[in-house]
Amino acid sequence: MRANFETGDKVRLAAGGPVMTVEHCGHRAVHCVWYEGSDAHSDDFRHDELELVLRKEDVPDSRPAPLE
Repeated sequence: MRANFETGDKVRLAAGGPVMTVEHCGHRAVHCVWYEGSDAHSDDFRHDELELVLRKEDVPDSRPAPLE
């Protein structure tokens, strides 16, 4: 069964590896980005290669609080 990933979800390869952020989803592939130190990487993966780590709505907001 194909998982329904959304932009901003955190995923990783089912075989292991770094946590990646979904940039966009297509019918055949999910485009993900991740960092190793300060080096950015990106690639396309089949839906069945990935497992969900955290849904976008469950990711803490890391933006600074607005000034009052």
